[in-house]
Amino acid sequence: MSKSKINILPYSLIIIAGFIITLCLYLMKSILIPLVLSFFLFFLVSPLMDVLNRRLKFPQFLSTTIAILFIILTIGGLILLAVMSIKSIIEGSQAYTLEIQSLIDQFIRFLQDKGLQIDAELIQQTIRGLPFLDWAQSLTSQTVNVSKNLLLVLLITYFLLASKKAQANQLLFAQEVRSKITRYVLTKLFTSSLTALLIAIILVSFDVDLAVLFVIATFFLNFIPNIGSAIAVALPLPILFIQFGTGIESLSIIILMAVIQFFVGNILDPKLMGENIGLHPVVILVSLLFWGFIWGIPGAFLSVPMTAIVKLMLEKSNTLRPIGSFLSGDYSMFK
Repeated sequence: MSKSKINILPYSLIIIAGFIITLCLYLMKSILIPLVLSFFLFFLVSPLMDVLNRRLKFPQFLSTTIAILFIILTIGGLILLAVMSIKSIIEGSQAYTLEIQSLIDQFIRFLQDKGLQIDAELIQQTIRGLPFLDWAQSLTSQTVNVSKNLLLVLLITYFLLASKKAQANQLLFAQEVRSKITRYVLTKLFTSSLTALLIAIILVSFDVDLAVLFVIATFFLNFIPNIGSAIAVALPLPILFIQFGTGIESLSIIILMAVIQFFVGNILDPKLMGENIGLHPVVILVSLLFWGFIWGIPGAFLSVPMTAIVKLMLEKSNTLRPIGSFLSGDYSMFK
């Protein structure tokens, strides 16, 4: 067998295996997503468990219970705030519709003054037919469904925490994975919380409607690399234009939110993260598209840590190490 065939064969098998694994990940997402989320909650509260077990000398059962209660109270509080915000949307749906109609009328008159022929009646009928109430109720039902799935996630997390052993008994690879993912999750938790807090100060200062909902969305969207912060800035725009119009207040809020997202996402976050993940920015974007395609929104949130784990696994194999290096931005394998 020629040298070229010898080189091609392993990578051909890798590509085939990659397609099979991707198909399995897609078909088994209803099982794998709760399991993976449980592992990341485990990584998140592991430092708390270490403090309770080692420093405060709490027994395993008590420290596990405290950690689970911490998770339940945090997630429960966020869901409660989100449901209350959605309820306010439902209650004010008629008022928002009227405000949108008023803005559309102003825009139509502006275009007509410029000599453009616009069918104002057709546009107004379309706006009146928008199902704002149905959208809000659908969002509420999805929130309830997420709450149901969280019960399974919490149960799995509890058993993971209850069976947690001392770090000295873990394999070296498991220690490395835990260290990197825990640091990533804690760093993103800090930067997302800081961003949400600063955005909250701005929205509350300007008395923006649905501020709580936008703050919660900002917190979670900042876990999505690259596009999450842009979505967080764009999300309040309809409410800002309805409430303040296109004046200086709307512009000021948008600029302030964009500046905060830029500072945290492009200066603070990379500085805190350092070389912990070791993924090239292009690889991060591609991983977002890949995991978002096969697992939807949960995949978008988990794209970076999941790709980081794959990279670590590749680097442990002599055959696959060049692919792991490629994910870090090392293109020497093509030279």
